[in-house]
Amino acid sequence: MVPIEYEENPDLGMWVKTQRRQYVLLKQRRRSSLTKERIQLLENIGFVFIAEKDDRVWNERVDELVAYKAKHGTFDVSPSNQKLQKWVHTQRWQYKQYTSGTKTPMTRERMRTLQRIGFNWTSEITMRNKTWDERFEQLVEYKKLHGDCNVVYSYKEIPGLATWVASQRSFFRKLQKSGEYTRTFTKERMKALEKLGFQFVVTSGNRSKVPKSVKA
Repeated sequence: MVPIEYEENPDLGMWVKTQRRQYVLLKQRRRSSLTKERIQLLENIGFVFIAEKDDRVWNERVDELVAYKAKHGTFDVSPSNQKLQKWVHTQRWQYKQYTSGTKTPMTRERMRTLQRIGFNWTSEITMRNKTWDERFEQLVEYKKLHGDCNVVYSYKEIPGLATWVASQRSFFRKLQKSGEYTRTFTKERMKALEKLGFQFVVTSGNRSKVPKSVKA
């Protein structure tokens, strides 16, 4: 197998890499300079279109990810495993490139493999942030209509908003006890709710409680 950095003939190494890249594009049903006739000629001399080493390493990473998910309950790999974390980030980036029609090493076969293990193409943190931002915007609209942020459970126009509001108050109570923010309830989120006039503690007199000082 000709290596990419083939010192005796550098151009040949790059040409071989190009044929493999064009083969991947063809498999993705995208424009490729590789014709059936050229594929046949290369196959006749035993050309390997998908380097076994690349596939082997990729599959090993999948196995590592499955084991990580079984142990930690998430596909969002922590920085303590930088190699696997970077690989996960790469798969998500390649998927976005692939779905936007940009050239990428991602293939249909690899996508199916990752989908079979339940891999999420967007990180859980990103999804949580998106959900929070959407709920916050709903609360903004609610306040415009009703004058406050005290959504009651009987409010059916925006399903789930009352539960979300209750969750923010629950997060605030935990913050008051621990004095520390979390990924779920950050300082920025608390400040955004305060600015909106959100009541973290609703008393019988319908008064809001001013937050105590907490760690920045």
